[in-house]
Order: sequence, then structure tokens, then C-alpha cells
Amino acid sequence: MAPTATPPILLLNQKLVDSICSEDTTPDEQGKTRKLYANMLARAFQSVDALRADLTMEERVRALHQLKGMLGNFGFAAAAAAVQEWEHAGGTPADDVARRKEQLRILLEQSKAELFRLYSWLG
Repeated sequence: MAPTATPPILLLNQKLVDSICSEDTTPDEQGKTRKLYANMLARAFQSVDALRADLTMEERVRALHQLKGMLGNFGFAAAAAAVQEWEHAGGTPADDVARRKEQLRILLEQSKAELFRLYSWLG
């Protein structure tokens, strides 16, 4: 029997999508939530930028752990999974930091686009 493929990780956690698309959410709540997510995304991009090659691996792992928690708590599943993989790799050597940061930026941009697509769909 061939091994089954691992299902792809969605950009956004299904709970996040469900909460955004809930009919129980008022326009005022949607506006507040949209602002909260915009602020969180700005912080996430700042956190990625702060993952410099000159940090020690221990400092990078600590920063990655914090970033993973923030992304996971806010429902950014794919970005949180990428950060977790980087964290479990021990923060990676300094020469791999730029590549991993670029991967994270791409995932965050894709997640941001998906999030705001959902909000624009709501009106």
C-alpha cells in the first residue's frame, strides 16, 4: 500500500475563516477584527525582519517560538507551521536565514491576501 499524502496546510485556520464569515458578526465587530488583524500582520512582518543572521541560534529560536505562537493564535496556519519547522531545525545556520525569511514573507503575504479577500467578500 502506498503511503498517503499529507494534506496541504491551509493558509488560514478554519476557525478563523468561520469566525470571519459568521452571520452573527456585526459590521462593527468585523471592522474591529479587520483592524486587529492588520496590526497583527504588521507585527508579524516586523518580527520576521528582526530574525537577523547575526542573532545567535538560541536568540533566533526564542524569537521563532514567539512568532509561531502569535501566528498560531491568530489562525495563520501555514505561516505558523513554517515557523515551527524552522524552530525545530534549531533556528538554522546564519547562511540560511535570508531564504527562510523570504519564505515566511511570502506565506504572510499570501495569508494577508486571503484574509482580506474574505473581508472584501463580506462587503
